Amino acid sequence: MRQLALVASLLSACAGSYTSVGYDVSRRSSGTVAPMMDGVDQLTGRAAIGFGTKRTAMEIVVNGHDLETSDDAWLSGSAGLELVLRLAHVGPVGAFVRGGPMRGILFDAATTTTTWGAGVAWGAGLELGTGGVHLVVDVHGEEQWFAGSESEATLGSCSLRSVAVGMRFGR
Repeated sequence: MRQLALVASLLSACAGSYTSVGYDVSRRSSGTVAPMMDGVDQLTGRAAIGFGTKRTAMEIVVNGHDLETSDDAWLSGSAGLELVLRLAHVGPVGAFVRGGPMRGILFDAATTTTTWGAGVAWGAGLELGTGGVHLVVDVHGEEQWFAGSESEATLGSCSLRSVAVGMRFGR
């Protein structure tokens, strides 16, 4: 009976599911850890899987902040769980806000050391589309705190702000 209840709850969660991907077209960072989080001409973006209703959803989000080592040895990213509230929907245009806790990671490819951080992410945006395919423009930010050793470059915080363009598929 418990297995049947588990399968039924998983199927009901998938009924209102969607996937989204985005690419940062504009990006700015500040803070003591910013050089490790946001290099010059870095590939940055996000992917999410969401579950919920038309008005409210929960997203599991993965953000890539510094995904190459061409100008520095650092790779960075974050992942979290965000609440998405769709505030208005008129015709094919909708507005939303989102936010939630997240975990950050800094990986030094030269020494293969990893530093974990914690933080919060938030954003707001517009979506345009019908029938399960939407173009999304999202302004989002993150505040991250890292607890590296006192003499390490990974001790400190970083504020990230970006504008992303992407697609959402489903629901």
